[in-house]
Amino acid sequence: LPYGKVLHEYSGKHDAMFGTPRALELIPYFTNKPGMEGLLIESSASSPYYFYLQSEVSETPTCPISTFRCTSFDVNGGLKRMELFNVKYVVATSERLKSALNGSGNFILLKKINELWVYEVDRENAYVEPLEYVPVVADIRNWKQLSSDWIRSSHADVTIIYDTTLLYRRISSVSEIVEVPSEPCTVRNERVSNHEITFSTDCIGKPLLVKATYMPNWQADGGRVYMASPSFFVVVPERADVRLYYGTTPVDILGVIASLGIIFFLLNARFNWVKIPVKMKGV
Repeated sequence: LPYGKVLHEYSGKHDAMFGTPRALELIPYFTNKPGMEGLLIESSASSPYYFYLQSEVSETPTCPISTFRCTSFDVNGGLKRMELFNVKYVVATSERLKSALNGSGNFILLKKINELWVYEVDRENAYVEPLEYVPVVADIRNWKQLSSDWIRSSHADVTIIYDTTLLYRRISSVSEIVEVPSEPCTVRNERVSNHEITFSTDCIGKPLLVKATYMPNWQADGGRVYMASPSFFVVVPERADVRLYYGTTPVDILGVIASLGIIFFLLNARFNWVKIPVKMKGV
């Protein structure tokens, strides 16, 4: 199949099929397509919002992050979240989910593999998209609570940018969000690799949503990067051709220097390459 992100339903049946309910986390290993789950559940800032989506498309969902409350079965809400996460394929196990996907009109059944049915989400996929509504801004110190409220709200079509230096409506709660349609613009020629996204656009000066987990390492050649809801980021292009890349920060450089220094110290202690004079009192 063409490249695309894969979402799978959580089901206890996978334990009987494969010996563990986490078996489908190996989809990226065998298919070279990105999955939604990582080995360490809480290692990504996007994990709570992923499990919220998975709970919308699972008959018996898991919600393993104790501080985050998931939701109930709702394929229509799940489709909205799939668009947010740029999901291309869905692996269904339960009859309830299969029936809902078959009756939706937004999913194409590709293949039945015993109890696992593989569907394609019938939409154009892109990691970088123009915003449908004018964004709002909020203090980054409150981003976790705001994003948790945002993902459950009826205002989740309006992106929150966690940087109050931008001149958009400032909010302190999701109830203050107002939907104001933004001026249309386009993104084209998108190319995605593990550490880089390139694209062309006519949205100069307008924020574009990038559907990837924010890290301070994300940098832009031809734009500026800001953290956005729920845990993604936006880029504000300064020219037509933009390159996003996962680079290094001063903290990374400091960490490398500290690591090399510790390694040298341990090796020196073992092999005594450099004798460090010690001055003792009274001698």
